Amino acid sequence: MAVTGDPLPYGVEPNRRVLEQLINHALAQKIVTKRVPVDSLFAESTQGLTA
Repeated sequence: MAVTGDPLPYGVEPNRRVLEQLINHALAQKIVTKRVPVDSLFAESTQGLTA
């Protein structure tokens, strides 16, 4: 972990880039028809939670 960091980070911010990539792939594959903001994927009350 000292070299690579946390392999399973908690929270939206540490995972935002990956979530945006998943949304892009879903758009490209026509799984979804419009871009969904990352912040809208999770309940507002959970947005600040981290382990």
